[in-house]
Amino acid sequence: MLTEAMKKLIDALGDNWMVRTSNQGKAYGGFQWQRKGEETTAPDWNDSATCGGGLHGQGPGGYGYHHCGDTFEFCETRGKRLCIEGNKIKVQHATILWTGQAAYDALAYACGGNFPGNLRITGKITCLLTTCANVYVSGKFDAPLLTTCANVSVSGKFDAPMLTTCANVDVYGKFDAPLLTTCANVDVYGKFDAPLLTKKGKTP
Repeated sequence: MLTEAMKKLIDALGDNWMVRTSNQGKAYGGFQWQRKGEETTAPDWNDSATCGGGLHGQGPGGYGYHHCGDTFEFCETRGKRLCIEGNKIKVQHATILWTGQAAYDALAYACGGNFPGNLRITGKITCLLTTCANVYVSGKFDAPLLTTCANVSVSGKFDAPMLTTCANVDVYGKFDAPLLTTCANVDVYGKFDAPLLTKKGKTP
């Protein structure tokens, strides 16, 4: 649940934040971040706009990349900020502020409900985003305010009661989108409830 203290801190961050997915704080390549609330510094920092040599995530200046993992984290960033390949950012210093549900609450507030990046949902999560580029759901995802999403892949359970527009949908689990009217491509291998969608795509 988003608290007033969280809002105040996020407001103070401005654009100095990013989100990332890790394995209990361990990044791609095995680098272990400091525990929540303690600043992590990249030991191999360089200021080249290339992968490596920093701490990576999605945030203002770079959205799209997502690393597989079991822990979603909202982080404060400090210092120089570089955009890498247009889909992620790199910084030298960052602090994990919140994880799990609290991190999703912080994300929705920080980006004003409009997240142009990718989310990979592995647990039981509710998120108050209104737009998102791509969502990959292997857990249980409730998105009560989501109206637009480019690509959706569901192997778990995804409830999107306000979703009206989506470009591509792959359903292996259960996806409920009662208001969905527009979707270019739909592949259904599981259960897909979209009564207003006239083009249901293909079902094997």
